[in-house]
Amino acid sequence: MRIYTRQGDQGMTQLADGSKVPKDHPAIVMNGHIDKAVSLLGAARSTAPMVLKEEIKDLQAFLMSLMAFIARGSKEYNLPSIESLELKIDSIQERYPFDCYTKVVDVFNKGKFIVPGESLCEAMLHVARAVIREAERYAIQAARGNVLDARLVPLLNRLSDYVCVLAIAAAFEEFVSYVTQIVMKELKVFEEFKFFEGDGGVGAMYSKEMNLNLAHKLVEAAMKRATQIRVPMVIAVVDESGILTAFSRMDGALLVSCDLAIKKARTAVSIRMSTDKVAELVQPGKPLYGLQADSALCCFGGGFPIKKDGKVIGAIGVSGGSVEEDMDVAQYALSVVAAL
Repeated sequence: MRIYTRQGDQGMTQLADGSKVPKDHPAIVMNGHIDKAVSLLGAARSTAPMVLKEEIKDLQAFLMSLMAFIARGSKEYNLPSIESLELKIDSIQERYPFDCYTKVVDVFNKGKFIVPGESLCEAMLHVARAVIREAERYAIQAARGNVLDARLVPLLNRLSDYVCVLAIAAAFEEFVSYVTQIVMKELKVFEEFKFFEGDGGVGAMYSKEMNLNLAHKLVEAAMKRATQIRVPMVIAVVDESGILTAFSRMDGALLVSCDLAIKKARTAVSIRMSTDKVAELVQPGKPLYGLQADSALCCFGGGFPIKKDGKVIGAIGVSGGSVEEDMDVAQYALSVVAAL
């Protein structure tokens, strides 16, 4: 069957009830706007993160149902539900709070107005949103002349809102992906440091200077401070490769603190910063957001890298009290050993 039929060459087409109308009939013009939005959503879906692909596809199906309603003619056809759109909008906003998005925008655009383009998906969604806004303006005009159903106006308004929050979600997912790539690249470099250490190259960032004697001094100092503040603690010291070198659990320390102390030490040595600083950077909208999902890491205070001559030689992790108490004990141990 050939793609062309020549039946529309005179500028006429059919509605669902079989009636013929000119191709510039309001219903046909409106469906042209929506058809454009469906195509743009397809382009967005082709580059969307997996978590958003089905939602965009469902939205395309929704718009095609809307086109059928608009082109129904005298046929009975239900208007797609505006309530279902509002539920979807609420669901997206719960997963991607707008205040988090504005922080992402601050990082990308340095505090300026939102400018689409953080990802191809986000940009295409914003184009689709603009097209639906255009359709809404046409619907207002057509409804005023009683040539289109006035119920289309609030529905199109809500549709543009829905596409807007999808664009927000796409930008947020792009940001998380961007940060994750940076972190994974850094962690890979850390592994290379460990592998090549001692060759005079990048491995010089680390130094095999953590030993059992130093580790025991750190533990003893930490236990002394924990005793002073009357909080039983768990103290862990790891070397530059994250291998446990010394460990102590004071009488009465919580069992859960055993794993936490080790994780804090390993996090501090892997990322080469104190875990309280890591905690700040994994908050929504911050550069390391998403890293807190890694079960091997501990993203709250109590872990500190141990440095000598500017080189990371290990880390200490303390757990058992409040975050402030854990940090106090760890910092006390570091200060005592530094003074030796």
